[in-house]
Amino acid sequence: MNVSTLRIKRALLLPAAALAVIVGTSGCSLMFDGPDDPDPTSSQSQEKSDQNEPDQGDSTDADESDDQSDQDESDQAESDPDESTGTDESDDQSGSPSDTEGSDPYDSDDSDTGQSDGSGQTSHGESGDPVHKSYVSYLREHGVSQVSSVSRTDPGSPAVTVNSPAGWHHANSRGPAGSYLTIVNDSPSVGSFKPNAIGYMFKVPSSTDYTSVTAASRSQLESLPGFDRKSTSYKSVDGHRAYGIAGLYNYDKVGSIGIVTRTVMIEKSDATYIFVLQTTFAAEQKESVTSAIRTLQRTIQVV
Repeated sequence: MNVSTLRIKRALLLPAAALAVIVGTSGCSLMFDGPDDPDPTSSQSQEKSDQNEPDQGDSTDADESDDQSDQDESDQAESDPDESTGTDESDDQSGSPSDTEGSDPYDSDDSDTGQSDGSGQTSHGESGDPVHKSYVSYLREHGVSQVSSVSRTDPGSPAVTVNSPAGWHHANSRGPAGSYLTIVNDSPSVGSFKPNAIGYMFKVPSSTDYTSVTAASRSQLESLPGFDRKSTSYKSVDGHRAYGIAGLYNYDKVGSIGIVTRTVMIEKSDATYIFVLQTTFAAEQKESVTSAIRTLQRTIQVV
């Protein structure tokens, strides 16, 4: 067994931050390709909100307004990838739609991945390294006290599928504990780090508001060492309200890590489900994974 095989097998047992990869700060931008849907939690954008982004009433969040202004400054002359309804549930299927437009990765990975309890813990997975609070912890800080992890086999829960891009494949059995799905490119040609996407799903009360969900996602990433937000997005996903955040953070033993996260809020009559997809890749893989990342983001489908 070679070193690369050992590394990916070990990595796939770790939380997503451990799967996150080195991303150089020069010549590498993780952006949401605007123009974007307006921030539905901002009072200024309530009347301009897309029909897929229902009115949030009086809910406001100053930080979310800042997100939108930051996006205006950093995401100029980009085009937002549209959405697709492609599905892929097998562990070995692959295939991506034609993603010829755009040249930058689109979403933000986050370390919202679970430890053994599936809580979405952010950790570098090594003794002595900083361990950050889980996404569940941030949901609770923002008023969502009842949170449980959801598996693909839980009865009554929505099913979420994501296409595996060309060269990637589903590897759910090798994903971190508590993960909902895992997609990886473990081809020898990609190098020692294997680009990957990991999804998690959580169940929360139906009364949970969108502002709490987005605030939890933002707070978790902003807690990472030296986190530098590059972009945010409020683009809906398959008709469901969603939030994306992309950026870089520092990890002494690795360097600058790129993070791309998409959080989707699936509202049902009896409960709300939160699906989070994180994608990670190495700086030298940027050009080769751009299309794959866009495929992953576009093909999130709620069944």
